[in-house]
Amino acid sequence: EIHLMNQAEYLPAVMRSLPAAALRFGVRTLLDKALDLSGIRTEQQKIYERKNVYNMKSTVITCADQGFAKGAYAMLWTLLRSNECNVILWDMGLLYDTDIVRQIASLGIEIRKPCRTFREVRGWQTFSKPWLIRESLDVHDSIIWIDSDMSVGGSLECLESLMESQPVAPNHGSFTPELNATQQEAAEFFGGPVLEHEDMRKFPCAGLIGVNQRDIGFVNEWAWRTTKVEHQNHIIEQLRYFDQNIFQDIWKWETLDGDFWNNFSVDRRSSEIDFVSNAANSGKKILHYGGAIKPWNCWPESIDWGDPRE
Repeated sequence: EIHLMNQAEYLPAVMRSLPAAALRFGVRTLLDKALDLSGIRTEQQKIYERKNVYNMKSTVITCADQGFAKGAYAMLWTLLRSNECNVILWDMGLLYDTDIVRQIASLGIEIRKPCRTFREVRGWQTFSKPWLIRESLDVHDSIIWIDSDMSVGGSLECLESLMESQPVAPNHGSFTPELNATQQEAAEFFGGPVLEHEDMRKFPCAGLIGVNQRDIGFVNEWAWRTTKVEHQNHIIEQLRYFDQNIFQDIWKWETLDGDFWNNFSVDRRSSEIDFVSNAANSGKKILHYGGAIKPWNCWPESIDWGDPRE
């Protein structure tokens, strides 16, 4: 059995080894099979087997600028490996003439520009999140937001089931996000949190959110509070994690187990192969590569893991 690690290097050797008669009479030979690209699987496809695929009812949304484009591609590839779903990637500054954005489009992803953003303030990408969710709910009944620095390890059927009774978001699991606490002036500006979280690990995380039309009031409140601080720079400076601080103060439901749905115990310098392997084999549904160091910063500018649906 021949494994094609690099087809460009392999094909010339194949051509040299073929009998001239085989080529002359068009006999289906090893060359024909080598040219059949649909039969070639990437290492990522081998590591993350496509099985038990779930047909989702919800639309999955995320956002990215050019700096997060490789992260968005990686997250969406792992998502589509085990789930069939509609996906919207909100464009926060993508460059359409780059290989990575073309790769994202080749996955069948709908790339849209939002009507509302907060470009004039620090952290504007995350401040835009409630507006992107609300704009998505204008045309879709059920939305699952997944940050573009996450990976998905399997079917999201259970998440959709939980969304039938309430909006869903995970906590922080074993990770203690000490800096997430809202500072006093910001808390007073908004009137304080809806729930007091004595254990910071129970703070809901805005990286994974499941909502539907029933929850539009919550989304509107989140968007309104975000608008309220848009021109309050002294308050924005106190919101260390921007959308997270506002989101957690109005969340009033039980949170999902963060160790399973939002696991921060990851190698933030993972190679492409390790990133996919971790998603497939960690035993966690969502891995979260939060923080300033991102795996894809060390990856090539152009990446191609093959068709996640094969």
